[in-house]
Amino acid sequence: MQENAGMKRLLLVIFCLSTFFVHNAVLRPDIMEVRNLVTAHEMVVDGHWLVPTMNGEYRLEKPPLPTWVAACVELVFGDNLAIQRAMAGVMGLLLTLFLYLFALRLTGRRDTSLVAALMLMTCYTIILQGRTVTWDIYCHAFMMGAVWLLCPRLEPSRGEGSDSPAPSAASANSSLPSERGGGETRWLWAALLMGLSFMSKGPVAFLAVLLPALIALNLFRETRLRLRWTTLLGMVAVVAVLSGWWFLYVYLQAPEAMSAIAHKESTSWVNHNVRPWWYYWRFFLESGVWAPLLLYVMYRTVRSWRSESLPTRLAFVWMAAGVVLLSLFPEKKMRYLMPLMMPCCLLMADWVCCHWSRLTVRRLMLSVCALFFLVECAGLPLLNRIMGFENRRSLAEVRPTLAARPDVQVYYVETAGHIFRIDMAYHVQHRVARVSSASLDSLLNADSRPMLLLVPEQMTSLPGGGARQAADLGVFDNNPYASGDSHYNPSLINRAWLVDERHAVESASSQSSQ
Repeated sequence: MQENAGMKRLLLVIFCLSTFFVHNAVLRPDIMEVRNLVTAHEMVVDGHWLVPTMNGEYRLEKPPLPTWVAACVELVFGDNLAIQRAMAGVMGLLLTLFLYLFALRLTGRRDTSLVAALMLMTCYTIILQGRTVTWDIYCHAFMMGAVWLLCPRLEPSRGEGSDSPAPSAASANSSLPSERGGGETRWLWAALLMGLSFMSKGPVAFLAVLLPALIALNLFRETRLRLRWTTLLGMVAVVAVLSGWWFLYVYLQAPEAMSAIAHKESTSWVNHNVRPWWYYWRFFLESGVWAPLLLYVMYRTVRSWRSESLPTRLAFVWMAAGVVLLSLFPEKKMRYLMPLMMPCCLLMADWVCCHWSRLTVRRLMLSVCALFFLVECAGLPLLNRIMGFENRRSLAEVRPTLAARPDVQVYYVETAGHIFRIDMAYHVQHRVARVSSASLDSLLNADSRPMLLLVPEQMTSLPGGGARQAADLGVFDNNPYASGDSHYNPSLINRAWLVDERHAVESASSQSSQ
């Protein structure tokens, strides 16, 4: 039995590595990653650690914990997208571990815990967020840890499909503080994780993870939380200090900017990406390959509610509460459904382990894991060829020119179909000023400094410029999508002109062509 359990843990570790780390730099960074990485770069270059900036402007919309991580990575490893995304992978591992421990605490069954963890790592949205340098995976991973610590320890169930012998409540969690002997420590660690979650993306995980989980836990007598007032006040104090110190500091340093950002963020919840309340009816699709099974388990759970196990009913309530709470906000995006995957996977795992034979569950999990392992290890490297990335020049090729000439100013020439995006600042790793096409002639004549101009692809010559020389460095395409995709953006196709003295231009032009 020990050997069998060891093989299962080894399977979990191997699959974690393939899910979050193998070929994680294949896809080009999306707009959310770019914003985070540009802010992290300016932290390192300009020292704006506590009051972050993005392309020279305040970036205060979100707390900076994930950006601090990205900045530390750049400080040590430089511009390395694979390692940056590996940090998100570490948080994906942490999220998986916390769900595994939560399932083990709730059910006392290792098979349910393992199946829930493997299902989580094969959900489409979890794989995507675990390979993306953004905030979501951080805040939800920390909050899942807090939910695990808040969940009371129950006697293990011994239903069909459980590992035998099932671990006792004490032995399964012997390394954790017990409710009787170390309860205060457990609440303190939960408050610490809540604070870290808030510092990752504000109150998002409180609404999407913590509140639905608390509703589910307190609906059932066996899992109802019983906290003393002193403990509750202590938790609130710890969370308030960890969550609020940065906001207070920024408000004291830049009160007008902080007030403007607060107003912008509060209004975006009701004015930005507004969708009808039923928009999330298709939430089950975010589970990817598990969508048909999830629908089936939901139907069977509702149909035989009274006879289902406590973990199954609790996971169902957690999932339903999460859908309702997320639907109450006017602003809706499908990626906001990521926190629903934890109760969905717990629901499916407990149901199949209770109702199906161990052989059936084992075959199901091995088949799905083998499919994902093959795609992640052998299929991902083919994406560059399929999406046409191999035939595109990246604007990052101009970085050596800018590094050799720190006096060069970078300008983005805006036209009706060529609108500035923060992606440009990321690719050149330099602040980018915007100028209209009508003002380009005046800029070339008035500014004597060397400059790199990012212009539309069709601009094969520059107006005026006096006696200054200009070198056409070529056309660069940094679209993260295939050319036929609806998200393909012409603004990410740029022709680069280097305007300088003749000898400097010739040197830079030859360096770029190499």
